[in-house]
Amino acid sequence: MELKLRLQQLEACIAQSEQAASVEKPARLRRVWTAVALVCAGAMVLFYYRSVNDNQLFENYYQSYPNVVAFVERGSVANEPKDEALQLYEQGHYDEALAGFEKFCQTQQATPSTLFYAGIACIETNRLEEAEQYLLMASQQPDTAFAAQAQWYLALVYVKKDERKKATVYLTALVRHTEAYKEKAQRLLNEL
Repeated sequence: MELKLRLQQLEACIAQSEQAASVEKPARLRRVWTAVALVCAGAMVLFYYRSVNDNQLFENYYQSYPNVVAFVERGSVANEPKDEALQLYEQGHYDEALAGFEKFCQTQQATPSTLFYAGIACIETNRLEEAEQYLLMASQQPDTAFAAQAQWYLALVYVKKDERKKATVYLTALVRHTEAYKEKAQRLLNEL
């Protein structure tokens, strides 16, 4: 009798644990799916924040480079294609200025300044791929006055394009080798 009672208690205990396990499985599965959903949502928020952050960083550091090559007097007519392009650039007509820089580069040898200003005009018109190409060419002429400026703007293009590794390469070079952009480049590096 005692054995029979013990077996019944054991069966009741087993039935109770099976019932608890069947109730526990959906709850555990629900917790797993909730965790997966939270991780996915977090990744999406992080991606969105990072892209917004990159655009904000670009906006915080970018400003159009002034025309320091040719003095352009208001109301005057430029004689040279390069001067005409610089005048258009200075007036904020970046599409027309870019066409002028390209025309100049086709008829004469491209100078570091025309490559640089063509790159800035491309940034202003949101042609980042073209800007990258012009600024790369300008930055690869290290003995010119525009090499450091081209590297700075090239780093900004990479920030805008969310290519942080490439931006870091140029910013690190600016910190190590220039005084003009050293402080700004270090601040931007810290924010990346």
